[in-house]
Amino acid sequence: MLLNAALTEIHRERNQLQDAAAHLAPLLEHVDQGTEPGQHVVIQHVRGHLAFSGGHFQTAISALEDAEQVGRKRREHIVFEPPASAAFLARCYLAVGQVAQARQSLESLNSQTVTNPLSREQNSICYARLLVAENKPEQALGLLEALMAETEQNEHNRHLVETLLVCGEALALQGKDNECRERLERALSVAAEAGFMRLFVEESLCLQNLLLGLPTLQSERSWQRNLKALLQSQTMFQGEKAPAAELRKERESVPVSPENNLAEPLSQRELEVLELIHAGHANKDIAVKMGVAPTTVKAHIRNIYGKLGVGRRTEALARARELRILTQ
Repeated sequence: MLLNAALTEIHRERNQLQDAAAHLAPLLEHVDQGTEPGQHVVIQHVRGHLAFSGGHFQTAISALEDAEQVGRKRREHIVFEPPASAAFLARCYLAVGQVAQARQSLESLNSQTVTNPLSREQNSICYARLLVAENKPEQALGLLEALMAETEQNEHNRHLVETLLVCGEALALQGKDNECRERLERALSVAAEAGFMRLFVEESLCLQNLLLGLPTLQSERSWQRNLKALLQSQTMFQGEKAPAAELRKERESVPVSPENNLAEPLSQRELEVLELIHAGHANKDIAVKMGVAPTTVKAHIRNIYGKLGVGRRTEALARARELRILTQ
């Protein structure tokens, strides 16, 4: 499972999104059928990142909301520290212009103990992104300068590149063009050596344009030429306002009463199963908790899928939240 998750991330970063999706596909079956909470969180986190890379922001948000909730509710059953799903969820909210939701997601981290340095760095980078979005570049730079030294010392090159990029955008907001170019040139240098590419086109349109104007990307060397072509063809952030408007419209259309929008309402037992799925329990655990056979649980799940018009666990949870059957 972890190998497939790692391969998904590697191919995604290399901009091989179809190969990444192929490695992710077998993992989704584990989520649908029920798996250990730690595995569930990792799969949904990777799924969310891949969806974000493909510009499918609502899919990314649904997967990451699920990962964050399961990671929080089932923390005592996870033997490792889950990935920073709340931080990446905040980044997805920023991508669709939902700044308030991004801040709320990051503020939820205040009550969590984070020991993994990678997670700490990711949380800090995303908080800096939030400050830039809120037009607070000075505060962002204060955080980023310390983070730059930390990521370099830990040899976390991907986070170092991200830190340099966000730093460049903050400096651009302050009109410090020379310092901005220095940070961005260094980001390109570190990324070229490590082979990173996809992360550049996941940045804001403003930052992409700044990168395209750098002398380094006028080089005919293979990595620089490929990145320039990718940036020029990238359209993910060209419609930033459209996804945000679409998301707002979708959320505003959420019905107040779920009974009015289901041809057949969920039974009490189906609601109980749905709540246990929402809590991150696998089918066998649900069967034990309810005192029924696993086949009975599967039958309840089939009925839930049919009534909600979905085909997967994550889709069922997302649909139930839309209908306000589930409140969080």
